[in-house]
Amino acid sequence: MSLKLFGSVGVFIIRLSLLILIAFPAMAQTRVLGLNEALELAKKNSEDLKLKKVDTQKRSQQYDEAFGTVLPQVSVEASYQRYFKQPVFFGNRIPIQDQVQSGIVVNQLLWAFGRVGSSLEAAKAAVELVKHEKEYTLVQVEYSTRLAYYSVLFAKDQLEVAKKNLENSQENLRILERKFRGGRPPQSDLLRLRSDIASQAPMVRTAKSQYDQARMTLAQVCGLSDYENIKINTADIDRMTQLSRNALASELKKDHPKIKLLKEQIHYSEKVADSMSAANLPTINLTAGYNYAGASTSTIAGEDLFDSSYAALSLQWNLWDGGSTRAKYKQSVSDRMAAELQLAKEKEQLNLSLSKKFNDYVTLKENLDETKSAVKLAERSFAISQKRFSSGQTAITEINTNQFSLNQIRLNLANIRYQLLSTHAEIEMIAGRTSENSL
Repeated sequence: MSLKLFGSVGVFIIRLSLLILIAFPAMAQTRVLGLNEALELAKKNSEDLKLKKVDTQKRSQQYDEAFGTVLPQVSVEASYQRYFKQPVFFGNRIPIQDQVQSGIVVNQLLWAFGRVGSSLEAAKAAVELVKHEKEYTLVQVEYSTRLAYYSVLFAKDQLEVAKKNLENSQENLRILERKFRGGRPPQSDLLRLRSDIASQAPMVRTAKSQYDQARMTLAQVCGLSDYENIKINTADIDRMTQLSRNALASELKKDHPKIKLLKEQIHYSEKVADSMSAANLPTINLTAGYNYAGASTSTIAGEDLFDSSYAALSLQWNLWDGGSTRAKYKQSVSDRMAAELQLAKEKEQLNLSLSKKFNDYVTLKENLDETKSAVKLAERSFAISQKRFSSGQTAITEINTNQFSLNQIRLNLANIRYQLLSTHAEIEMIAGRTSENSL
């Protein structure tokens, strides 16, 4: 008997262990994702930021390429020729069978009247340009991540409102059944409450689907493969600092990545224009070379080889190329003017957008506080109507009216909260803030 008992206990322990092993991975997959963590994951997995990193490396290599023109250019050449028929020069055959030639040439640019210096400055500005583009891309990536995160929160709030509304309808039905326990409830009230429950169940499923889609989008933005077990943490959101109009305006003037990007674009266009202007001026080069060559009627020997060396100073001047260089210069000047106009336009747009969105933010914040109070009042009103309904002091019409009002106010609260968070994120994007200084 004891052996059977022991065997049963052993089987139970084994089964319990298997259940724990099966359940534990599913429990381990649940991930509570805070806003800060989501932002870090999005930055780490953003293809746009990775592309900007590659572009930065490319621009750096282009600067190295431009800088290489300043350094001496060294080339080496060696050749061997075997003649099966004697070569002919000016109608006469030359008795040569083998010919060897080798040499080294060094070319150094001495003066280009600013063309090389401007090209170097333009290449350097291009590197800085991509860095500012990366900063601006970072602002956009964080803005998109915040919107995806807040969308999950909004969908979650909507799901909770739908569930609470369904629970209230189910409780109303239970109250009706308790009131007429042992008797027959009014068929009209019974059908109406059952109809409410039947109509609200699809709303819960729809809200659940929207919640899953929002989490799917957030998972894709963060580079996560599993979205079903993602849960968001509102602690980072609750700690968000208050926005200050003056502080935002100050940041907008000096630190906005888009402003720095456009300023660098102007600088880059200026240097390109200088380089194109200098292209019409001459260049002076110093060339030096050393040759070691020889030829023979048979196999070449040492006495057949001779060396020579030379140095030369050359001047090259593009006097006329059909006007293409002049056209390139005019294009670069136009690019600079366009960049200056774009900078002025962007400053005006950013300031206007900041003012509008900040006014929206203030209004939404006030609406949020008032709607929270309205929700509490609607909850009290609905609770009172439920008690009155259970004691027979009111009809189902009152409880349905109060329930509908409560549901709408709760949905309105969720919507205002989402709009407030979205506006907060948009303001930070307009001001050029990132997660390092916004939370």
